[in-house]
Amino acid sequence: MLFPALIANKLQPRHALVALAIGLAVGVVSELLDVGLIVPAVMNARFGHNIWAENVPRFWGWVAHLVFGVSFVVFPWVRNRLFRNSPV
Repeated sequence: MLFPALIANKLQPRHALVALAIGLAVGVVSELLDVGLIVPAVMNARFGHNIWAENVPRFWGWVAHLVFGVSFVVFPWVRNRLFRNSPV
């Protein structure tokens, strides 16, 4: 959650299509980093095997991360609602 927040703060997308593109990129990067690097290392260190890979089909891992990324499309709407009277 911190990574997309930092990107949103830096890029401040004002249109849904820009937010969608950023969200898809965040979803792909989070899948690759999370499931490809972080989870295997943590699971192997903690349990001796990768419980995530054994129990979550690859397809559903990608779907979950892409849905997370696509949800970023609401950022412009949320930003406008939160900072309606702000000069930002």
